[in-house]
Amino acid sequence: MRIVGGSCRGMRLYTTLPGGHKPDIRPTSSRIRTAIFDSLTHSPHGDRIKGKAVLDLFAGTGAMGLEALSRGAARAVFIERDRKAAELVRRNIAQLRPDAPTRILRCDSRSLPRRLADHHDLVFVDPPYASDLAPIALQRAHRTGWIGPGSWVVVESRNETGNPAWVEWVTVRSFGSTVISIGRVTEQAEPSHEH
Repeated sequence: MRIVGGSCRGMRLYTTLPGGHKPDIRPTSSRIRTAIFDSLTHSPHGDRIKGKAVLDLFAGTGAMGLEALSRGAARAVFIERDRKAAELVRRNIAQLRPDAPTRILRCDSRSLPRRLADHHDLVFVDPPYASDLAPIALQRAHRTGWIGPGSWVVVESRNETGNPAWVEWVTVRSFGSTVISIGRVTEQAEPSHEH
């Protein structure tokens, strides 16, 4: 598995840990990553990656966030609950972009802590296909300030992401059994009092 574009193009990503330990993850294929990033780079709305702050929910190997960094994103936060997968993200950052401003947060995407700084410009949401976690994680990220009006959302799932209503979906494409939905956050969330 390799980065498909940008300054790190062709560089290999770790998918297993030393000793052959492999987290239970499903990395996005090169074909689908290429289609997603082509859409984000060449759109009527301009380049939605260069100079942007990226949030990679359900990070897995970190491929989506690292692909964004390779293509000029300013910084990235990787959210990953699984300890082994978080270690893969750490190894991949160290190999590909050790100089980039990054952060790995080990927590469930459904229980993100409140964010006090500015929200992220671009969020990737790629939960396990058998789950219905995409809208739940998006709602949580919105309520806790990780994303906000103007943020772009990319969801990878087995069916179209019709909710939440505060995302205006502008691109929906199918790749076999995979559906990629790209949209823009249009509303501010009501303040959350959770910490």
